[in-house]
Amino acid sequence: MIIQYDSLNNGYNQTINTHCSLLDEKLKAMVLEKISQKCAKVDLNENIIEIYASYNDAARKNNLDGRASDIRGVCKGFRSSCNGMYFRDIDENNCIISKPFKRYKSSKYIVGIPLDDEKEEIYFNSILEASNLLNISRQSIGKCIKGDSRYTNVNGYIWREIDFQGNIINNNYDIDELK
Repeated sequence: MIIQYDSLNNGYNQTINTHCSLLDEKLKAMVLEKISQKCAKVDLNENIIEIYASYNDAARKNNLDGRASDIRGVCKGFRSSCNGMYFRDIDENNCIISKPFKRYKSSKYIVGIPLDDEKEEIYFNSILEASNLLNISRQSIGKCIKGDSRYTNVNGYIWREIDFQGNIINNNYDIDELK
């Protein structure tokens, strides 16, 4: 195809040779082993639930395909959780490598507590993330979190800000009264 379309002169190809050493399976495995970091899913008390060979492995086994970078962000302290799950890097002895959490001043970690007992709580790293994923107004979620009496619940959920340990930061309303 390179010769047929003369893509050396009329395209992006720089050589006729199309063989790439990264296609070699042994080399690919070696590179992946070098850059892979073992990690573990942990509970809120940092007790190990399950160990994974890499962030990709953790994403695959937790039905988070394509979200390995989010898991890496949790392990490195840039995110609090990934879909309500917590992950940590581990060393060769399967001991947790703790990283201090880097919280940005403007972000609020939030939980949506369902009014319907059949639904589960949903966790988000920010109001913006919840707004985008659920197609809800950011302002409505923010007013619910602040305790505005006109926004006691939004989209079937009571919204509250949470700290890094998952504890609800109270406002003026008792959640049980709102249900």
